[in-house]
Amino acid sequence: MKRITLIFTGLISAIIFTSALISCGDDDDDKAPKPVDTTAYVEIEYDVDLSRTWYDYFDIEVTYTDVTGQIITTPLTRDWEYTKRVQLESAPKTLTMTVTAKPKSNDTAPVATQSVTFERDCSMSVEGYDARSNKTSLQYEYEAPMIFTLQGDALTTMLSRTQELFNDVYTFK
Repeated sequence: MKRITLIFTGLISAIIFTSALISCGDDDDDKAPKPVDTTAYVEIEYDVDLSRTWYDYFDIEVTYTDVTGQIITTPLTRDWEYTKRVQLESAPKTLTMTVTAKPKSNDTAPVATQSVTFERDCSMSVEGYDARSNKTSLQYEYEAPMIFTLQGDALTTMLSRTQELFNDVYTFK
């Protein structure tokens, strides 16, 4: 009888011990909470879209503020876009964009009796994003589309002068 009691006690002890091991789960959560992104970003976009006639009769140049605050001047021979995202605290305080058309030599000028159509669509936009609230915090856009046709003296005069096609400044408050 003593032997049966020892076996029975050993069996009960083994069951209790096994149950205790199984019920003890891992209290450590492998999924530590992700740090909250408190960064505010700003996306800066400049866009120059001109008809071929601008490039045929003018040397086009864009001057803009890049994300480091540098003023950059770049000649254009085709349409152009600049899009960059930067942390708000690193963004330049003032953004500028100017598009200028300087007349090419008269060798490329059309006959004054011709009609020439010029189209332009230049824009500057700024969009801020606040990661804490997961919302857009600021939006700004200035767009300057234009289409016109010239001939005769008006065309001759236009082709002889530097044209400012776009000029905009945005300052963060």
